[in-house]
Amino acid sequence: MGEVVLDRFHVKSDKKERAREWMGILNQRIDECRATLEAENMFFEAIFSEELGNEMYLWWVEFKDVGGRPIQDSIAEIDRIHLALWEECIEKGSRQVMRTELVLIPEYIRKAIASR
Repeated sequence: MGEVVLDRFHVKSDKKERAREWMGILNQRIDECRATLEAENMFFEAIFSEELGNEMYLWWVEFKDVGGRPIQDSIAEIDRIHLALWEECIEKGSRQVMRTELVLIPEYIRKAIASR
């Protein structure tokens, strides 16, 4: 059926403005971003930002199935841009994975996913 994942990443202290630009680029090119989801077996993805004191964090929520193509193997221009900005802005080793305790999905969505 898939899994729901929530991860938090620390933005490098000197890259907060660049991270905001990155999110702006993804939003401006939202149709290109959506077009990559199927190959990744991604049903849903959302990115949130959080600022605590002088620190910035980006949170990823993903609902995905196994077996999708990793973004690193994508030839889509938007994925190349996304990965380059990731490398520029995200602090290496900062990933924090939140444990999934409960996922509620309406039956009609579960059936739609199962029938694809």
